[in-house]
Amino acid sequence: MLTRKPWGPNYLRFGLSLESSFDGGSSYNILIDYTMRWVNRLGAEWKNQVQFGETHLFFSEFYQPVFPTRALFIAPYFRWEQRFNDVYYGDDVIARYRIRQQQWGADLASSSGPMENCGWAMCGTRCRHATRSGFRVFRQST
Repeated sequence: MLTRKPWGPNYLRFGLSLESSFDGGSSYNILIDYTMRWVNRLGAEWKNQVQFGETHLFFSEFYQPVFPTRALFIAPYFRWEQRFNDVYYGDDVIARYRIRQQQWGADLASSSGPMENCGWAMCGTRCRHATRSGFRVFRQST
């Protein structure tokens, strides 16, 4: 059985990614990740992520063990993302789409039996919905 550690139980993490290309393009992303551990007596965890920049993202997952040994757990989650996709003609960007996605689902996993020392056996379900908008056409130079 797992027990609380004196250095826990919650974690806050920050991330930064910077990207640049030789043709003058650049992008950035800032990530904030917060995980709350031992939310209840079975050792549930609640993970949340928020990201801003080139890709906007919100993610939340609740990891709930069914037994104190954590041999079986269920993990419902939700994810929302917005990003841009470029359309190329040769080496030139001719258009840009804004893609928005929502995804939600739940996983059920077990680490008992033959998988106990190897990892998890997991199954789950998910639903995804995506929309495309913000089509922008760039003028090609001749």
